[in-house]
Amino acid sequence: MIKFRVPPLNPKYTLKRVWLTKEEESYYYYGFSYRRALLLCHLAHTPPTFRIEDWEYYKKVNEKFAETILKNVKMSQPFILTIIIFALLPELIKRKSQEQE
Repeated sequence: MIKFRVPPLNPKYTLKRVWLTKEEESYYYYGFSYRRALLLCHLAHTPPTFRIEDWEYYKKVNEKFAETILKNVKMSQPFILTIIIFALLPELIKRKSQEQE
């Protein structure tokens, strides 16, 4: 497990690497996130096309990030900032944290 306390001279938070397989990286980032979801949020000259396999990996990787966060964060008063490529993450964290109670 790789963790980094940052900033180095006055650490205030921890960054943790979440490892993805090459297949997860390909479908998640280069399939759904960058080639589909981000086009919806930015000026696109052509409408994005969606593939079910990209969507399945998108859900799977969001689950992986949610599980990692729940293992490493105290959930009493969480403050988690996400970006569009993690659009499912807030709901997953909420649901999973309620299941753990």
